Amino acid sequence: ANAREWDQLAYDAPYLLICKSAGNDRGQCGDGSYPCDGYPDGYDCIGTRASAKNNLVVAAVGDIPGGYTQPSDVVMTVFSSWGPADDGRVKPDISSNGWYLYSTGNDNDADYRTASGTSMSAPSVAGSLILLQEHYENLNGSGNYMRSATLKALVIHTADEAGSADGPDYQFGWGLMNTYSAAELISSDADLNTMEELSLKNNKTYQRTVMAAGDQPLKVTMVWTDKPGTPPPASVDPPDPMVVHELDLRLTESNNTFYPWKLDKDNPSNPATRDEENDVDNVEMVTIDNPTAGTEYTINVDHDGTITGGGQAFSLIVSGITNTIPQTPVADFSGDPASLYEGETVQFTDLSSNNPTSWSWSFPGGTPSTSTI
Repeated sequence: ANAREWDQLAYDAPYLLICKSAGNDRGQCGDGSYPCDGYPDGYDCIGTRASAKNNLVVAAVGDIPGGYTQPSDVVMTVFSSWGPADDGRVKPDISSNGWYLYSTGNDNDADYRTASGTSMSAPSVAGSLILLQEHYENLNGSGNYMRSATLKALVIHTADEAGSADGPDYQFGWGLMNTYSAAELISSDADLNTMEELSLKNNKTYQRTVMAAGDQPLKVTMVWTDKPGTPPPASVDPPDPMVVHELDLRLTESNNTFYPWKLDKDNPSNPATRDEENDVDNVEMVTIDNPTAGTEYTINVDHDGTITGGGQAFSLIVSGITNTIPQTPVADFSGDPASLYEGETVQFTDLSSNNPTSWSWSFPGGTPSTSTI
């Protein structure tokens, strides 16, 4: 019921993104009369309002003094609560530094102190969200801001990978927040239309064809602020899905279909899969690791069940696309000298154009007779 109240608040105020700490309950054992929180493997200790659909739930990880280079750089704290939500949704959503942060205290107007907890990581994320909104407004005109679903999708889309496997997990969520990458994507929107705020009506579909740049993964993230669900009667781990308007995201190319990431609530430590529809989360991401440069892929959004009212608003973030059609490489070279006697040396210079990535030259009768440089 607490989570439903927050989902209702977010639905009624579509520009309000509620930034919520994941909680510090993992491993707490109380007086010993009940199993410790997260017993026996650390999972399933996200509580109350942190399990709402429409908020941004923040886990606490350690600082990375040297800067992020790989997923193993992101180290989980001993206390940060892990998901899943009872219906299998990804919670927490994002991770940020919540270990020994120097920040303001409340003893007096000049009080500063060092503290740890998800109550430190969540404000860090909230401050970054404000900066991203400011950057968006600077580029799009005074008073123009991202909807909460757009801002949430942006943060999730640009996060750095964390955890032992690609994709989301119930410990770190979608990874470590990267405010710089999020700001860069906002800056690219004018040229590539990387951010869209849309609406889907009942029995309708949305499609958009994009061209892969080929030098990075093609990634599409969809988030929608969903209507509040109906909590089931009080019970232990009720599996009832809380999503109301079930939107579905897929990418297609020729006869190939690419599905969003999905986790298994019954096996919470298993890596995320991407071989079927995701029918529980109101956050969906499709990733194509090695798209072919210049190939067109189609973004498809439809829905299951019925969309009530005038339609369901949703937001899309896209990266790894281009507006430039790749040009076929053209082989060319020069030789110096142009005329020579048998046994003399010639120096070849590569003059190939349009950015070839590999070479294969043949010199019949020469030494060497072939080259790949």
